[in-house]
Amino acid sequence: MSRVTNGIPPDVIREMMPPYHLGPDLLVATFAALPRPPDASPAWRQARVARLMQEFATLMPANAAQARIVSQILIMRELADAVAARAHAPELTAEQMARVGRVSAELSRTATGLLRAPERTQQKPVPFFGTALADEVDVVALAAG
Repeated sequence: MSRVTNGIPPDVIREMMPPYHLGPDLLVATFAALPRPPDASPAWRQARVARLMQEFATLMPANAAQARIVSQILIMRELADAVAARAHAPELTAEQMARVGRVSAELSRTATGLLRAPERTQQKPVPFFGTALADEVDVVALAAG
């Protein structure tokens, strides 16, 4: 199936809409805010960083403001998952489990609400619009940090 075109060559579009290059300080701050087990292996951390970088790229931040929102989305999602896992701790009472479940649900709702902000501001369709990640992010260094 051929791609629909409006007669503008892709190189002209790329010049007008260059990809956003993620700042290393934002990535370091994002990963510092994420909960992780203290006994996590280097392989686990590298796999997690690679997955989160893929999620970051999928949300396609096109500028610094959108990248900051995407960072917050990832933090809220991961925190919601960590809190939800805590709800199954054997020492919690039923009331505490319910509270932990509500906190996890609220964190998920917050992440969903944050997700709407970049979606509203991004130009659609976005074939050449997005985030440059491939050669610029050192996954091993981020995982070790």
